[in-house]
Amino acid sequence: MPKYAVGSKIQVIDSVQKLRYSAGTLAQLLQEQTPIYIKEYGSGQLATISFRGTGASHTKVLWNGLSINSPTLGQSDFSTLPIFALDNIAIQSGGASALYGSDALGGTIILGSDSPDFSGKNAFTVQQDFGSFGKQFSGIKLGLLKGNWQSQTNIYRQSAENDFKFKDLRGERRTQVNAAILNHGLTQQLAYQFRQGREIVVNAWYANSINEIQPTMSILQSDDKISNKALRVAADYNANGKYGFLNIKSGYIANNQVYNGGIPIKTKQFIANINFDKDINSFHFKTGVYLSHTNANVASYTKQVSENQAEVMASLRYEPNDKAKFVFNMRGVIMENEKAQLVPALGGEYDFLKNEIITLKLKSLVSLNFRAPTLNDRYWQPGGNVDLTPEKGVSAEGSLLLAVKRDQWQLNAEATYFNMRISNWILWQPHGSFWSPQNIRKVNAKGIELTANITYYIGKVQLKWGGNYAFNKSIILSNEAHAAGKQLPYTPLHRYTIFSNVKYRNWYWQGNLNHTGLRFENTDNRDDVLNAIPAYTLFNTSLVKKIAIKKASLFISLNVQNILNKNYQNYLFRAMPGRNYSIKIKYQL
Repeated sequence: MPKYAVGSKIQVIDSVQKLRYSAGTLAQLLQEQTPIYIKEYGSGQLATISFRGTGASHTKVLWNGLSINSPTLGQSDFSTLPIFALDNIAIQSGGASALYGSDALGGTIILGSDSPDFSGKNAFTVQQDFGSFGKQFSGIKLGLLKGNWQSQTNIYRQSAENDFKFKDLRGERRTQVNAAILNHGLTQQLAYQFRQGREIVVNAWYANSINEIQPTMSILQSDDKISNKALRVAADYNANGKYGFLNIKSGYIANNQVYNGGIPIKTKQFIANINFDKDINSFHFKTGVYLSHTNANVASYTKQVSENQAEVMASLRYEPNDKAKFVFNMRGVIMENEKAQLVPALGGEYDFLKNEIITLKLKSLVSLNFRAPTLNDRYWQPGGNVDLTPEKGVSAEGSLLLAVKRDQWQLNAEATYFNMRISNWILWQPHGSFWSPQNIRKVNAKGIELTANITYYIGKVQLKWGGNYAFNKSIILSNEAHAAGKQLPYTPLHRYTIFSNVKYRNWYWQGNLNHTGLRFENTDNRDDVLNAIPAYTLFNTSLVKKIAIKKASLFISLNVQNILNKNYQNYLFRAMPGRNYSIKIKYQL
């Protein structure tokens, strides 16, 4: 998909970063390695995303081409996405509805399994982690190759008691209660190659989480609990030849959520997708059709809900020379009981300077984007509003990239300015004795993103420094409850991370500092202890030793989180742990 994401800012998480977080979740990685703000409702608890100052439902999350956002809530819980189960992680910033459809207003998280390698070898990995507050992680990976068949299996289990000490609102030391988590599951890939360029690949992911819901700091005892089960299956037929590249995809996603042992919230999605990609000299064409059917069995809907959706997309990429490339993307979306959506995007890149030493590139993108109302928005009773219209956004961004490569060092830097307006933003408001959603909010989200890193070599020592910074100004334009001109709740104005890495032979050290600025709990933007969450800065470090054993490798690592033992809150009145430790042992054959 990123082939047609010309003009967009894309960050790919490398193998070293994934090794550091292989026992953690996507929430932790994004919080510490990117300028994206992750809102956590406690340690290991529900974690939602705020990308470029937008809401949690404005980020698309794709797994092997399937959207895994909840159909009822329109968002994903990043605390239930373990790094161990994800081979590839990429982050595409900005609006991309023309590429991915609904939800992709603030950005897109692209997750996936490795493509089959029929020339590879059998492989086995086992990992065990132990940490503070009862944290444990166990994982096994098994890759088998025989003739034209390949199998890849990942099994994982993550748990924690989260019985850490914290200071309550009166400054007294207490032990956190009702915050235990348990996440486990497996991913399975099975691939068969008919002949060179023709293959069928099936990826499946079963995930199960049973989590206690961490109470606020003022509650002494609680027994709230939530469980989530998900089954995701993506089956692809790929044919790559002189006539072009053909992909036929079918998908199935089932979610089952239970709160405090009540009536389950069940949804099922069936997906069919056909894409054809063809290169002709300087032109690259892509066209496709996407069909989906969703069933929802939710007690609060009073009836079983069923919806169909169809999408048609086309992309044209043009490269007139080796310095410039342009792309035009277009997607038409037809939803039941909704007006058809037509969302275009135009992007370009140009290399002002490019040689063996230095590259200077300019990128730009202009797009229209949208987000359809969720099932809860329309059908929840009481309050659901079937007359809601999709949220709409128009965005523009420009980036300047600099890359310098010398014998002993190399530098990569990128600066991006973005500006986005979202209208018809859906907001739940009091309506008599219940709440109901309305299309009333307008938001202008604009800001700057800076990313830079430098790598320096001294003999066998590799030194790397870098960081990123995001300035997100998300201002409410509509005058709902006197909120005009105010910053969106839980949207920090400033977010930055700074890292330092040292690699020597088979030793690797990393230090990471991440800062989250002041956030407001509501649109009043009152800066007091009951309405504002203070800024905080955390410092984390890890030390890894790799031991070669014939055809195998043994990794031993020590990780220390929150070294300075900072007392902080990510979400108002939800305690977070102080200094904590973990040790990892990983064996690869």
